[in-house]
Amino acid sequence: MKITKSRLKEIIREELRQVTEGLSDLEFVIDQLANSMEHYDEKEFVKHMSKETKYNASSLKKVFNAYWDLGAMDRFKIGMDVNKTKKFLAKLGIKEEVQTINEGLWTGLKRRGNSYGVNGKKGIWTKWGSGTSFQQILWQISPKKGFLNANSLDPDGNPIMSSYWTGWPRPGQWGLINWLEINRDQGLDIKKDFPYEDLNKMRKAYDKLPVETKVKMAHGDHKLAMNFLAKYGIKP
Repeated sequence: MKITKSRLKEIIREELRQVTEGLSDLEFVIDQLANSMEHYDEKEFVKHMSKETKYNASSLKKVFNAYWDLGAMDRFKIGMDVNKTKKFLAKLGIKEEVQTINEGLWTGLKRRGNSYGVNGKKGIWTKWGSGTSFQQILWQISPKKGFLNANSLDPDGNPIMSSYWTGWPRPGQWGLINWLEINRDQGLDIKKDFPYEDLNKMRKAYDKLPVETKVKMAHGDHKLAMNFLAKYGIKP
């Protein structure tokens, strides 16, 4: 079967997207430097990385050119030594953004329901229409630590997936639509803040995430969840 270069690149990009979903922006750049640079020219690299991360085009262009200015052995080391890669990127303005996650993240958001969380407190679902659009979205995949359903721990206390998972009222596109409509009817029109197309792309991508990544998000890794949402333009 014959295949064009452009189609081969598409296949490779799709495979890489599935592998790297859920990485922080910095981790994603490091992964691409280590594994994928031969698949990019400068324009493609800057365009793709600008779309997938928060870093600006100017810094990414510097990264691309600085990488190829290195000798072959130094490029090999970049792919093998994460700390060396972080130092290399930091000099070019590519650094991990540190974001403090605290109680202020949930200010204004109210809870509802009679179910108990892993912390023993009642009310693990968000009250429709309360808080901000971003808070409502974040809670679906990464609720406030301790407020995931109590059945999301195994008998030894280890985090697991459960049938009482957080998320949309029901699976698929119609679950998302139903959730949006209920919030709108209660006074919070989330689509005014985030286009439906972006929300649905995020939902599809979330469904394809590895279970391990979903578990980390759901059990309190808000930073991981926020980095994931940001890839679809969903930010505080």
